[in-house]
Amino acid sequence: MKKTTVISILCVAVLFGASVASAAKVSESFETYADGAFTGNDFIKSRGVTIISSQASDGQKALLMEDAGRPELIVSFQAVENTPLVASVDIMPIATEQLWVGLMDGNRVGPYLTFHADGRIYAVPGQEGSDGPGKSIPIIRYKAGTWYRVTIEVDNLASQTYSVSVKPLIGAETKKVDIPFRYRASKLNAMKIWHTKDGVGSDFIDNIQITISEDN
Repeated sequence: MKKTTVISILCVAVLFGASVASAAKVSESFETYADGAFTGNDFIKSRGVTIISSQASDGQKALLMEDAGRPELIVSFQAVENTPLVASVDIMPIATEQLWVGLMDGNRVGPYLTFHADGRIYAVPGQEGSDGPGKSIPIIRYKAGTWYRVTIEVDNLASQTYSVSVKPLIGAETKKVDIPFRYRASKLNAMKIWHTKDGVGSDFIDNIQITISEDN
């Protein structure tokens, strides 16, 4: 059975001048919480979400995000400035109108995805040289009631680009690379999942994993 954990790991190898490797990980599967309204914890802020036992990508529990009051979930992690970052989340769209997933620099979004009402998942890039929007990049068509694992990878913040893969939990992975950030970011310190329309749609969220690694 999966567990709910927040882990910080430091591995040090100093013999004969070996490098120091460090990693920090946030892992949240919501298994240890009672069913009902979820108001967050030390590293998660939430609004308008509920823990339920009837759906999960793995284990027993997941979050239900319904479009009443524009729900949102913000998962904070140690700020990333020049280290590789991998962030993933499992999402089951049910009646999605507009669900967004982003990695944030404060209130500015860098990597930026949407489950759109037209039945597609898009990456939403910026326009090179300005804060204007670029042309949305279709990734796959999604099916309501299917779990998808969305993984965002940022290898080098200086490039202001990211890779994204989307994979049904049973099915093939689709990956897009070298996507420009929606807005320029000097750091990344949170994953945000939210709805932009009030009163329409619902989605399930589960199995949030954020890993930051560095070799010095």
